[in-house]
Amino acid sequence: MADGRVPPLSTIRRFFLSHMTFRGAGSGGGGDASVSNRRGFKMGERMGDVWQEIRHVGRGLLRRPGYSAAVLLTLILGIGATTAVFAVVNGVLLRPLPHDEPQQLALVWLVDARPGFYDPRNAVTPADFRDW
Repeated sequence: MADGRVPPLSTIRRFFLSHMTFRGAGSGGGGDASVSNRRGFKMGERMGDVWQEIRHVGRGLLRRPGYSAAVLLTLILGIGATTAVFAVVNGVLLRPLPHDEPQQLALVWLVDARPGFYDPRNAVTPADFRDW
């Protein structure tokens, strides 16, 4: 609009839907098929579109088996890595400790009194702990 106001979304949608065309859709690959306002579609018609898209993707993947294998391998590795990371984070960080009174747990470590040997990560071995 000339005065700087933004038109309502329905006006923008009607404008784009009235001016949108798909090249080669529905007329043998050479003509234009205008897209009309699809507000009146039923669910079954939309699902038909979805299945048509799935079949189209499947045919494209079958035409290029090397690309399909790379896509499948990438998906498998991505899903597997995500599952593994979530399992570790869930087990270590998100779940509470399996103790009746976790507030009574303590961390024991060994401090070396010699100069220059301080390392706060010196863990105590089970044998040293029994000796104490």
